[in-house]
Amino acid sequence: MNKNILPPFIGVFASWLVIWQLHRYLLVDNCLDIRGSFQYSTGQCLLDNGVVQSDGLTSVMLVTYFAVGFIVALFVATCVRKLIASRGDK
Repeated sequence: MNKNILPPFIGVFASWLVIWQLHRYLLVDNCLDIRGSFQYSTGQCLLDNGVVQSDGLTSVMLVTYFAVGFIVALFVATCVRKLIASRGDK
């Protein structure tokens, strides 16, 4: 794989992992805030009255995901690029 393609690829993959974990955290946190119990096996929030709470993506969550993903991808790609450059100097 080309040295110029590897850092952005790793950065995008790392940002995908961070966004995935952030999404799970926000869903669980939101469920617990409304006094529900989060079922990890189904990914649903069950309220006390037996209703299944279905949260869609809000615009605030989408902006947060975009910002976090962009920052993580740039940071990881920069670090990988510097790591490759420092190993190439030896």
